[in-house]
Amino acid sequence: MKQRLFASVAILSLCATPVLAEDAADAQGMKAFPDHYFYGSIFGGVNFLEGQGVDIEERDSDLDEYDYGEIDFDTGFIVGGALGVDFYHAWRTELELSYRQNDVSSYFEGSIDDDQSESGDQISAFAVMANVWRDFHLNETVGFHIGGGVGAAMVSLDLADIDDDGGDVATVDDHDWVLAAQGGVGLDWRFANGMVASLDYRAFITQGLEFDGVDDSGDDFGFEMDEYLSQSIMVGLRVPFGGM
Repeated sequence: MKQRLFASVAILSLCATPVLAEDAADAQGMKAFPDHYFYGSIFGGVNFLEGQGVDIEERDSDLDEYDYGEIDFDTGFIVGGALGVDFYHAWRTELELSYRQNDVSSYFEGSIDDDQSESGDQISAFAVMANVWRDFHLNETVGFHIGGGVGAAMVSLDLADIDDDGGDVATVDDHDWVLAAQGGVGLDWRFANGMVASLDYRAFITQGLEFDGVDDSGDDFGFEMDEYLSQSIMVGLRVPFGGM
């Protein structure tokens, strides 16, 4: 519940971003750099994924239906990059690509004693996001930013062992494209050449997920999960490469 609250606050932070229109560049001694310029960024860090509730829809399979299972995940990683435009050293818009991956730590059907996780079980999310960030400059070197974005994510799930009677009876190896949103805040350190290093917190959420699975008889079943909800701590580097 706490993770959901923190993520919701971060995602809604974009709505609370102050709408200041002054040119921060003049006030902070940044006149030497163009008012409008392109940049590229890269980032990476750790990804914390909330445990997910799951439902089984038997379809053609003999696998028992249930709606109280759960999957938990180990700490994973996030990597990504973006191309964007900086306007007056205050507002930035960008197109971001990111990849998150977490191993499955446990999978059980209603009871923690039914742990069925296997080595290699994992979930990943490849996301394409359109972001807006607002930069605030405390001085010529130090600042912070706040914002978020919307887009789409391809979430992939690989489960090698779904067991309802003590045997290996089913697997899931599928992906689902869903809508996604994110929000975050970060600290910035600006170098004299215009490059910016950052330390970021990011919350990321998608719609609920639906995957197709196959049992050991070749019959299909549905595997539904709650929304993908993660929090990430990242370091990044933003590099300017063209004035406008």
